[in-house]
Amino acid sequence: MIPKHFGILLLFISLTMGTIGLGLFVFFLSAYNIYQRQSSSSSGSGGGSGSRWKDGKALGANIKGVGDLPKPKSGG
Repeated sequence: MIPKHFGILLLFISLTMGTIGLGLFVFFLSAYNIYQRQSSSSSGSGGGSGSRWKDGKALGANIKGVGDLPKPKSGG
């Protein structure tokens, strides 16, 4: 989000929810940013693509297309 859009968002929030709503929005946005920075720094060597690493292995699926999906088991 570019600063111009963020400024418009803050203006809209202050007009609709008042100063208390704006304060709560800024507080929760700050808490979210702090949490995201801490969780990304503790997950190992960075990337920023959202992948999680443990013991040198990626956790979660890395599916980029239909061909990467697991094949159905035949028989049954």
